Amino acid sequence: QQFNWINLAGILAAVLGVTASSDLRLSLGVFKGWWVDPIIFFYLLLAVIKTPSSWLKVLNAVWASASLLAAYGLIEYGWGWGLQADGLLNSVYNPANYLAMYLVPAMFVGAVLTWQLWPLKLAKLNLFILIIDLWVLFLTKSYGGFLGLALGAGVFLWLGLSLQIQLRRKIFLIFLGILIISGLVISTQPKFQSLIRGDKRTSLSTRQEIWQTSWLLIKERPITGWGLGNFQASYRSHTKYITLTPLEWFVVKAHNIFLNLWVEVGLLGLLVFIYWVGKFLWQLIPSLKSDIFGRRLWASALVAIIVATLAH
Repeated sequence: QQFNWINLAGILAAVLGVTASSDLRLSLGVFKGWWVDPIIFFYLLLAVIKTPSSWLKVLNAVWASASLLAAYGLIEYGWGWGLQADGLLNSVYNPANYLAMYLVPAMFVGAVLTWQLWPLKLAKLNLFILIIDLWVLFLTKSYGGFLGLALGAGVFLWLGLSLQIQLRRKIFLIFLGILIISGLVISTQPKFQSLIRGDKRTSLSTRQEIWQTSWLLIKERPITGWGLGNFQASYRSHTKYITLTPLEWFVVKAHNIFLNLWVEVGLLGLLVFIYWVGKFLWQLIPSLKSDIFGRRLWASALVAIIVATLAH
């Protein structure tokens, strides 16, 4: 019942986002594809998939589809075709960052499946696929993906496996070691070196300009926003107030989900999204406290997926 009301509020926020837009056709397309369709899909899932075994099939499909996309991307990378202009592994997506955004949540699903099936042969196959997926994630060079995986993995290990203080310490030390090794590998990459040198044009400096312009847009229209799908047009008209020579002119999104929602659907849309996330996490609390290890493990993975996605 609560979701019915908040979903209705979400649709209302999106409708207001359409009315605030200067490009009605674009906004109606975003309204259908990013708001109406996902809410319909949500109710379809609840109506059709009712048993734990059915939900397990859905999760397996997520894991399998992400791994197939990663494998296809690896083939592309090996042959040197279909990549981004800068050589990043992107599979069917453009840019590569989108592949990382889909791959990381699926890896947590794969981790639980591997844990539950161990030591069967299928579990060992899953572990091998997880290692391949991790390699593919590295080749995307998505720092958002790295950050999401790191924070999500920390949450997953802490919530799902830490029943004893002694075990918590071991998990923390293993996780810290993985982070240090990953950091050393990433630090050798040209993209990271440009950040360290303080180059004028880096992914971080570009995003800083985008975030400053986004905040300028929010301050101008904090309640109504600028319209669904209207970020790019609004950005181009206002970035000149931040800098006369922006590092990026073609900017479709704010590179921050909270800023982007606030700009496009106003304060109501942002609050609805925060409620959705908060309600989802709140409903997982009983499972996180469960004595049933499998139940707690899946709940931990779902929390990790939310953390990883928001961090990204």
